[in-house]
Amino acid sequence: MDIAEKLELLEKSKKTLDSLTIELRKRGYALAVAERDYRKALAIKEVELRGKGNSYPANLVYDIARGQLSDLRYKRDIAEIEVDICRDRLRNERAGIEALRSMLAFDRANYLNS
Repeated sequence: MDIAEKLELLEKSKKTLDSLTIELRKRGYALAVAERDYRKALAIKEVELRGKGNSYPANLVYDIARGQLSDLRYKRDIAEIEVDICRDRLRNERAGIEALRSMLAFDRANYLNS
């Protein structure tokens, strides 16, 4: 791989890094919305279960509410996983950029020494 190809890969990686940053922002917002929806619904469900006319034991109300809202919790967990995956991709892309920079520095040193 010659220097021009490495520079081209470096530019491509920088663009990928930019797009991944934008994607992480979108997924972060989606996670925040999912978390808000889950917590709001959980609080409402707990109030309903603790309300008058319900004979649920106080120590089981939280578990029952979480069980009944498992779909919202699932969506929240998926959003969290997507954010983590995006962060890992960013980390991997940064590592790739550092490897390219190291190869370019090595090529430059070889060129200057020859």
